[in-house]
Amino acid sequence: MPEYFDFKVSLRHVEPRIWRRFLLPVAHSTFQDLHEAIQVACGWWNYHMFAFRRTPGYEQPIAGIPSDDELDMFGSTAPDAGEVRLAEFFGDKRAKKCIYEYDFGDSWLHDVKLLGIVEIPEPF
Repeated sequence: MPEYFDFKVSLRHVEPRIWRRFLLPVAHSTFQDLHEAIQVACGWWNYHMFAFRRTPGYEQPIAGIPSDDELDMFGSTAPDAGEVRLAEFFGDKRAKKCIYEYDFGDSWLHDVKLLGIVEIPEPF
């Protein structure tokens, strides 16, 4: 049976808490897929830069939009979100959460939490 990451994403600093839950395939999903799922689930319009980080702040991103023109404070760019697979970061013996920052000007922070990995039978 195919396996899926079961994610819960919630917007920080907003009361009441706004959250969404969705599944992404373990086998081939990337951080770009996670970004796109968050965009759809949260009603964002994909107009701004984004990055995934271990914690809020300015440490080296896990993944984001690479750019040769704009270096971060570490003098490097984010690893390409389309190239970094979710299974490299998330999993049973790996990380269970990260931060998604959308729009570096307004800095919308989202908690991304892996609730688990589920198996769902394929339809006939």
